[in-house]
Amino acid sequence: CFQIPDSGATKKRKRSAKKSASSATAVSQDRTFAGNLTEWNNQESKYRCRSFDARRIIYPGANYEPWWDMPQLIAQVKDAIQIFNAKFPNGIAVFIFDCSSAHEAYASDALLAHKMNRGPGGKQPVMRSTYIPATGQPQSMVFPVDYKGVDAAGVLLAGRPKGMEQVLLERGLLKGLQTKHGKSLTRICKDCSLSQAAREKALKEAKSREDEIEGSGIPASRADIDVDGDLEQRTNCCMQRVLSLQKDFLEEKPLLQLIIEQAGHKCFFLPKFHCELNPIEMYWSQLKRCKLPFDASWFIIYIFIYFTDFREYADGTFSKAQKLVIEALDRITTGNVRKYFRHCNRYLHAYRCVKKPHPEGNDTNSLSDLA
Repeated sequence: CFQIPDSGATKKRKRSAKKSASSATAVSQDRTFAGNLTEWNNQESKYRCRSFDARRIIYPGANYEPWWDMPQLIAQVKDAIQIFNAKFPNGIAVFIFDCSSAHEAYASDALLAHKMNRGPGGKQPVMRSTYIPATGQPQSMVFPVDYKGVDAAGVLLAGRPKGMEQVLLERGLLKGLQTKHGKSLTRICKDCSLSQAAREKALKEAKSREDEIEGSGIPASRADIDVDGDLEQRTNCCMQRVLSLQKDFLEEKPLLQLIIEQAGHKCFFLPKFHCELNPIEMYWSQLKRCKLPFDASWFIIYIFIYFTDFREYADGTFSKAQKLVIEALDRITTGNVRKYFRHCNRYLHAYRCVKKPHPEGNDTNSLSDLA
């Protein structure tokens, strides 16, 4: 995201951290070892792609376009897949994303136990049909359309979500829970509730640090749930815990991964807190230091997300800022990108070579030994 000063801004103008104080340009694009996933000369008519450029540049903010969100990302990925298939008909694309709740968001009908009510109906999502892991039989997560049962308010349950209790009953898991806990059986126990609360708190803190995409409204992903060590040994403390450990729930994949794998390609998410393994970090770092032609001279444009020297070299007009951003993007070469991947691969190699410490301390290998 590039912060762009409003018209009339000067170098002495006080800088503001608020995104609404000025216009912004958000960029999302796909790079390959062969260059940008973009149009190629005079070949567009041979392929029926919706778009011939996987790069997306938007201008979000008040009175502008909406902030980058999941629907826009999904549309971009689908276009990138089409372009890749046209340029590399026999190839398999490998999409790499950093670890964030934005990239790892689930589909609206995903199997997520923490979104289910204990009973039927009510405010809970309609989840996709699945199978019972123990028997392999299909299982619908909603009541049949001809179901005659009603909820506590007398509302027909036909076509409405079944809820945890009914799903567990159909899987033959409810009786065991009732025998163990009796009347104390709950939808979610205190420990699991505390774990979920901690997850939500961590997500809010990440959002405050601008780790989330502003304005996206993307729900937290299950990857952001850090289960405490004592909970790892507990498998039947409550309904939510039992259901979340079912094979079909555990195998639920993020929406991005589903779309990419259904198209025959591969999708990977980088581990948390390891930006050194992410080539895109070096891509943006280089972009912040691109030299651009500006009024017959050369200036080094340092582009930062909020507090930017980019402000100092833009003339205060949106059109000039737009031009600078595109020129900076186009000056990153394929050679640069290959270097970034090699750099990250060296880190990966070093991590693979590190041995676990021997109990006696005489058979160790550290990262410093590999430098």
